[in-house]
Amino acid sequence: MTATVHVHRLIVSGSLGVLPGCIIPDIDITILPEITNPGAIRLVQAVPITEQLDAACPGVTCPLPPDTVSFGLILTEDESRAFCSCSGDTRDLNALGEFDVFVEDPDIDPETAEPSDTLLGAFLLDPPDSSVYDATAYLAFEAYLNPNTPAQLVPGAGYNSWDDLRPTPNLKAWRLGAETGVDLCNPSPGVHLTAELHSLQLVVTDRPWYVPFPVDERGLPERNEDGSYRVDPNALPLAGVPNLPGGATYDIANYVFRCEDAAMSPELCNCSVEAES
Repeated sequence: MTATVHVHRLIVSGSLGVLPGCIIPDIDITILPEITNPGAIRLVQAVPITEQLDAACPGVTCPLPPDTVSFGLILTEDESRAFCSCSGDTRDLNALGEFDVFVEDPDIDPETAEPSDTLLGAFLLDPPDSSVYDATAYLAFEAYLNPNTPAQLVPGAGYNSWDDLRPTPNLKAWRLGAETGVDLCNPSPGVHLTAELHSLQLVVTDRPWYVPFPVDERGLPERNEDGSYRVDPNALPLAGVPNLPGGATYDIANYVFRCEDAAMSPELCNCSVEAES
């Protein structure tokens, strides 16, 4: 993605039908340096193979990303069981096993031919429907997906070698819940979600998270002499907020899951035994 802003305004005074007039130029216009980001980040999942896709891969198996938990509604492997909010420090034994979240970004360093972008991700739990809200207030599941931990390149992915029709996608991944599984309803010891339907939004980006700019008395971002935005060295990045002014691209996926109350639905739940004090 290449972002360049050009602003033009022409004010012409004169009677109707008379072209010559007074041209009043704009002032205080700063031409900013071009921000480039040719390849957009994209969340990736395997897709069903169609006859048309099979026909495009004669004599070979069409390479696909590895399988993972599908976006949308998440269910337990055993349909007679449910994800449950337990009590105390107990955990849900119906929790998801470990799984990978896959992303791709085609940008490469022209000198090394290696992937050039650092890909970050964050989970937002039950964000509001409004498009304007403080994303950091909804950050969740950081023990499973740390917003400051970059995705790692997937080595030897056959999917990466399918580059005759499009640029190599540079498949990367985060592994969630390694060795522990992903307990959606009890995300950390002593923390239990309410017994209801929950939404989990995954935000991924290819630039560091947005850092707020100091503003002037007009509420506009302050600028340096070269026209760049002035940065407050004490400001903290807003995890979950893509840095669009810095040329970031981003992608979003949504999961939905239901938590049951283990005390109210023991026949559906399977919580671990709480350790004796």
